[in-house]
Amino acid sequence: MNQDPNPQVQYEGDPEVAWENIGPDEAMSYLEKNKCNRPITQSVVDRMADDMRGGNWHQTHQGIAFDENGDLVDGQQRLWAIVESKQTVRLMVTRGVLRKGNAGIDSGKARTINDHLFFEGTKTTTLQTAIAALLVPDPLGRWPSKSRIMECFYKHEAPIRAITGMFPKFKARITIKAVLTPLVRAWYTVDIAKLRRFSEVLFSGEISGDDEKVILKLRDHLLQRDHVNGRDMVMDIYLKTERHLVAYLNGEHLSRATPASTEQFALPAEPGSGAQVKPQPPRARLIKPTPAQSAQRGA
Repeated sequence: MNQDPNPQVQYEGDPEVAWENIGPDEAMSYLEKNKCNRPITQSVVDRMADDMRGGNWHQTHQGIAFDENGDLVDGQQRLWAIVESKQTVRLMVTRGVLRKGNAGIDSGKARTINDHLFFEGTKTTTLQTAIAALLVPDPLGRWPSKSRIMECFYKHEAPIRAITGMFPKFKARITIKAVLTPLVRAWYTVDIAKLRRFSEVLFSGEISGDDEKVILKLRDHLLQRDHVNGRDMVMDIYLKTERHLVAYLNGEHLSRATPASTEQFALPAEPGSGAQVKPQPPRARLIKPTPAQSAQRGA
C-alpha cells in the first residue's frame, strides 16, 4: 500500500513519464529545447555514441527530462550521442519536472567501474579495472566507456588477476597500470615463470644475475619519476616496460631506459597475434549483494 508523501519532502504532483524511440531527427528537435543546460562534454558523448553503435547501450530508468515550460533539463549528452551514432534508442522521457528541483538532478554519488562489477558479483581493485581500460583498443586514444571496460575486464580477467597477484602490495610508481598492462599482454605468450621473476625484481630491486640488470634499469627509472599523469606519460612508461621486458627475455643489455617503437605483445585476435587463450579456471563469483549491502555501498 502506497503511503502519502513525507510532508518534509516537497511534493507538487507527478510529472508525465513515457518510453519513446528516439532517432537522430527526434533528438535534434529535442535539443532545440536545450536552453539552460551546462556545456556538453564531448568525451562523454563519444563514449555513449560508441556504446550505441556497438550494441552496448542498455535501457535504464535514466533518460531525458523536460521542465514545466518544455525546456530540456536532463539528457542532452544522450541526445547528442544519438545524433552522432545515427542510431535509434529507446529512452524514458519525463515531462513536467519542476524547474526549481534542478539542484536534485545528477546530485547523487556516481558509480565506479568497480561498483558496477561488484553489482554483477565480481570483486575488483581500482588497479585491475585501470589495466582493463588501458587494454581497450581505441585508435584515437579516448577513454573508453564503462561498458567497454567491463567487457574487456571479463575477457582478460585471468591475466589481469594473475599479474596483479604477482605484486604482494602497492608500491608507488611500480604497481601502476602503465607498468602492469604490458605484463598482462605478455601473459598470453611469455613463460609465466619469466613474468613472475620480472615482477619480483621490479618490486624488490634484488637481482640474482647480470641478465636481470635490465629490469633494475627500468625500476630505477620508474622510481626517479615524480609522477605519471596524462596519456603521453602513461604511454611512455608503458612502452619502456615493454622494451625492457623484451630485453630481459632475449638476454639484451640496455644502457638507459628505452621505449619500444611498436606494440610488442599482441593480444589474442589482434592483427599479427600468435597468442592463444590459455585454459582458464571458472571465474569465482561472489554472491550478489543484498539490498541492505547495496544500500551500505551507496545509492
